[in-house]
Amino acid sequence: MKIKENNFMQELREGNEDALSYVIIKYGGLVMSIIQKHLYLMKDKQEECFDDIFINVWIHIENYDETQTEFKNWIAGVARNRAIDYLRKYKREIEELNFEEESIKLIYEDTLSLVENEISQETEKMLSCLSKKDRELLQKIYMEEIPVDILSQKTGMSKNLIYKRVSRSKQKIRRIYFGKEG
Repeated sequence: MKIKENNFMQELREGNEDALSYVIIKYGGLVMSIIQKHLYLMKDKQEECFDDIFINVWIHIENYDETQTEFKNWIAGVARNRAIDYLRKYKREIEELNFEEESIKLIYEDTLSLVENEISQETEKMLSCLSKKDRELLQKIYMEEIPVDILSQKTGMSKNLIYKRVSRSKQKIRRIYFGKEG
């Protein structure tokens, strides 16, 4: 069967590898541009990330809901998330290495700073859709890693209310950036 725009989604969901090839050909340029934007310092990881994205699409195609967003937007969200995951993983690898030479340390610090800046910019961009109070809650829980019970004591909010606000905030981010509920 010939894979076209009008049938690739059904064929992809049925496990047709030709449909995956069609998706790679049609959306590969978009995916690679997103990868290159986020992983410009890690040229050696770009191809691996590209492959991971399409494997992820293949495995999790049932999570795509065409009533919520266009496929192009969904795959762009998948690509952005996977590229950011690579940044985080790379950051951890850099932090675990023990450099001996000062010149390498300078390169390391510059690279780490750029990676942290990229992650920070993406995070700020995603959190910008939330109220200031919800942004602060998410930052304290996920970035500063403050336990909810301590945060509850500091803010005077019940733990249940904090969990509800966090859940609603995450749903809003998913809806806006990834076009899905949940």
